Amino acid sequence: MITYNNRGYPPSEVPTDPAVYSEDIVLEDLYQLLRHLRISKAHIAGLSMGGNLTLNFGIKHPEMCSSLVIAGCGAGSKNREQFKKDVKTIVERLTKEGMKEVADFYSQGPTRVQFRRKDSRGWRNFGTSSQITRQSDPH
Repeated sequence: MITYNNRGYPPSEVPTDPAVYSEDIVLEDLYQLLRHLRISKAHIAGLSMGGNLTLNFGIKHPEMCSSLVIAGCGAGSKNREQFKKDVKTIVERLTKEGMKEVADFYSQGPTRVQFRRKDSRGWRNFGTSSQITRQSDPH
């Protein structure tokens, strides 16, 4: 199994130029990562933003996907202004407090309550996902 963070999320590179962030760029990042690792076909899984990446990667590169696991990717916000306000708050907290504290806060947020209720073990793992690892799959 290979787990990685998108650009902008440590320990991956965190470019400061906003022009290097887009959906097309993160799709290309995943494509190039698989090519670099000489993986021609893979099971791709993602949660939340990763779910959205997984969905769009499957649409753009179906030949590289053995299967897709898409969880909690959503389809946007019903209240755009509230969404923008919430994102601004998170950005301000990231700047002041750092990723670890915000990740802990985020894992307790209202969008994660159902996850905690339905799968407390999975939720605990999600809450500690800031400890990213890369594991080799012997098969």
